[in-house]
Amino acid sequence: MKNLMKKMGLLGLLIVTFIACDKDYNAVGTDLLTHSNFITDSVEFPALTYNKVVEPVKSNNLTSSLLGIYDDPTYGKTAAQIVTQLIPTTYSPDFGDEPVIDSIIITIPYFSHKTGETDDDGNALYELDSLFGNAETPIKLSIYQNTYFLRSYDPETNLEEAQKYYSNSNQTINFNDFTGQLLYENGSFVPKASEISIGEYDEEGAYQENETLAPAFRVDLLKDENGEPSDELYTFWKNLLIDQEGQTTLSNANNFVDYFRGIYLKTETAVGFEDGQMLMLDFANKGANITVYSSYLYNTADDGTEDIRQKEFKMNLSGNKINVIENNLGTTLVDGDEVNGDELIYLKGMEGSMGIVKLFGNLDEVTHSNEALDNFRETFGTPAAPKRLINEANLVVYVDQDMIIDGEPDRLMLYDLKNNIPVIDYYADPTVNTNSPLYSRIIHSKILQREEVEDANGYKKGIKYKFRITEHLNNILLRDSTNYNLGLVVTTNVNSIDPLDLYGTIPNDENPKPVGIPLGAFLSPRGTVLYGSNPNVPEEKRIKLEIFYSEPEN
Repeated sequence: MKNLMKKMGLLGLLIVTFIACDKDYNAVGTDLLTHSNFITDSVEFPALTYNKVVEPVKSNNLTSSLLGIYDDPTYGKTAAQIVTQLIPTTYSPDFGDEPVIDSIIITIPYFSHKTGETDDDGNALYELDSLFGNAETPIKLSIYQNTYFLRSYDPETNLEEAQKYYSNSNQTINFNDFTGQLLYENGSFVPKASEISIGEYDEEGAYQENETLAPAFRVDLLKDENGEPSDELYTFWKNLLIDQEGQTTLSNANNFVDYFRGIYLKTETAVGFEDGQMLMLDFANKGANITVYSSYLYNTADDGTEDIRQKEFKMNLSGNKINVIENNLGTTLVDGDEVNGDELIYLKGMEGSMGIVKLFGNLDEVTHSNEALDNFRETFGTPAAPKRLINEANLVVYVDQDMIIDGEPDRLMLYDLKNNIPVIDYYADPTVNTNSPLYSRIIHSKILQREEVEDANGYKKGIKYKFRITEHLNNILLRDSTNYNLGLVVTTNVNSIDPLDLYGTIPNDENPKPVGIPLGAFLSPRGTVLYGSNPNVPEEKRIKLEIFYSEPEN
C-alpha cells in the first residue's frame, strides 16, 4: 500500500507538472503569435549513449510469465522457466466415500485472439500472441513437484516487506536441486492454437460438448508422455491429496503451501534441435489452475446399484510465482563508455542489456556545467524571455542492419531512470490502445520504420526508431526540471510499464544507475543493435536529438 501511494503521488505530480508545463508552453506560443511572420527551422543537440548490463530482475508474482527457449539470431539462447505455488479454492475437502481420482487437469491459458474464421467443424480459429521464435520448433517441457519453500515475506525486514525473488534464481537457489516427483514430460512440446472442447461421453458413447476454451496448455497429469494412465502418478496424487483428508495439511493456505510447495515448469532444447520457441502464459486468467476430478460412492440402492458422483478440488496457479531466466548468450554484454559513449548500443530484453541516454551529453568534471544544455537554454530562452518555440523534439536512433539478421522488436521504450517511469510525453500521448499494444502510444514512440524491400532472406530490416519528447524538453526548458538520464529498452508491450526492481542496485546522485526496468522490457526476449553516440559512428547514423522550432522574423 505504501508503494502504491508513492506511485500515485508521483503520477499526480507528473500530471500537475504537465498541466503547468502546458500553460507555460502556451504562454510562449502566445508571445510568438503576436508577430505576423515566422520562420521555422531545426537544430540538433548531442545525446550521449552507452551500454548498461541489466542486472537480474525481480520476477516473482508477475501476472504474465514467459516459458520456453528463444534463440536470438544476434545474441544467442535464453531459457525461461516457471516456479509457482498452488492455492486451493476450498479447504478441508471431503472427497466422499471410496474416492477414485478420474483425472487431474492442469490448464494455463495462452494469449491469443480469434481470426474470425472457423474450421470445417465450425470451431473458431485462433492465432497465438506473444510467441517468439519458430512456432513449429518443439521444446522439451517437464513439470516437477517443487520442494523448495517460497516465502511470502522477507525475514531480513522482520517480515514487514514482501520477499523478492529474481530472474537468476537458478543461480542463487537452483530449483533443479529441489525437484520431487516428475509430473509431466513432453520431449517435443509445441503449443497449439486450437480451440479446446470440453465435454463427456454419454451412455451410448457419443461425445457431448459442454463448453469451449481459448487455446491453452491443458493436459492430464495422471497420464505419462505417451498419454497412457500412470500408476506411479496416480499413487503420488492419491497420497498427496486424497489420503490427507481431515489433516491440517489441507486446512488452510499456509499449511498447504508448506506441505505441497508447488510445481516447477522446466524447459530445455528438444533433442535434434538447436533453437526453440518461447511464449507468454496468462497466469492472471481465472482459468489457470489444476483441477482434481474424483468420483465417490454416493449411495447404494436396495438392488445393489451404485450411485457414483463426481467432485472437484481446484488449486489456482497463484501464490508466489517466479519467472526464472537462464542465458546462454554468444554475445558478451558489458557496461559501456560513460564518457565518450559507445559506437553500438546492445538492447536485449529480459535479463539482458539496455542503453543509457544523456540528453546534451555529460557534465564537465571541473565546472560541473553542461555546455550543450546551457546552449539549449540560451538558444530557446525562458518563459520570461522567449526566443524560439519548440514545435517538436525527437530522439532518433538507427538500427545497425549489419548486426541484425531478423527478429528485432517493433517497439522500444524510453523512461526516466531516476523515477523509474516513462517520460512525460508517454502520458500525454492520447493514442492508448489496450487491445492492440503494437499501435498504442504511437505519437510518442513510433513503430520501427522498416525497409520497403525484403532482403535475400525475405526479411524487411529495421531502419530507425523515433521518440517524440517535446514535453520532456519543455519541462527542462520552462520548468527548470532536472535533465535526468533516460533508459532505452526493448519492450513487448508499451502499455506494460510497471517497474521491476533490479538486483542489488542502490542509486545515488554521485553514481546514478538503473534501479529497475519496465515490465514490458522483461517480458521481451528479443533484442536489437543500434548505433550509438561515439564520434566514430558516421554522423548520419549517430543517435541524435532533433528540435524543430519557430521564431519571429527580425
